[in-house]
Amino acid sequence: MQELIDFAKNSGGAKIISLEVRSDNRRAVALYEKFGFETIGRFPGFMKINGEDVSCDIMRLHLD
Repeated sequence: MQELIDFAKNSGGAKIISLEVRSDNRRAVALYEKFGFETIGRFPGFMKINGEDVSCDIMRLHLD
């Protein structure tokens, strides 16, 4: 993850990295938070898995 962030910082034009992660995937959310990402919203019913709606969190990291 740190290599990807460093690449984005050094690419010259990127100011923000954004991503979507399943809201119920606490381990992934915690990992992204460890690298400085913040949750900026939630997309309810983003996908269906086994017939059930699953939400996703929208996260971002400012590169400045």
